[in-house]
Amino acid sequence: MRVWLVLFLAVTGTSICGFAQTNTQAVNQSDAQRRLDERAPTWLKAFHVTGVGIAYIENGKIAWTSFYGDQVPGGPLANEKTLYSVASLTKTITAEIILRLASAGKLSLDQSIAEYWIDPDVKDNAWNQLLTPRLCLSHQTGFPNWRYQTKGVLQFQWQPERNSVLGRRF
Repeated sequence: MRVWLVLFLAVTGTSICGFAQTNTQAVNQSDAQRRLDERAPTWLKAFHVTGVGIAYIENGKIAWTSFYGDQVPGGPLANEKTLYSVASLTKTITAEIILRLASAGKLSLDQSIAEYWIDPDVKDNAWNQLLTPRLCLSHQTGFPNWRYQTKGVLQFQWQPERNSVLGRRF
């Protein structure tokens, strides 16, 4: 079975490189990869995307990868080491995995996650014992959206609560 896995870096930028940076030699390229090499730069420009990394998966294994555009507006070029700011795109995958594990009886949505992992920034805060998969999935952890909002250190902004709306008391 063939599957396309595409990760877009949705950063607005006007500097788009017109050449593909692939890790597959041109001699070994498939028709699909050649077509992608031709079209990707146009798509990046049309959708104001700075860079993209694409992996083609065939029979459960990566057959080839290609990288287009820049890591950040103005360069350097995107490559296999580019860190994409995918932010919320991973939430759906994480939620699906957690819910499947709960459905299979491998974890409880209401059991503390502290026995599995505690972020070092909050290891000394007793509230970390209150965190459960259900609270995490429903955004009721008491954490800010980004660490930069708390000077790069993860901190509780309020006590995690099961009976709250978006973690705030009403």
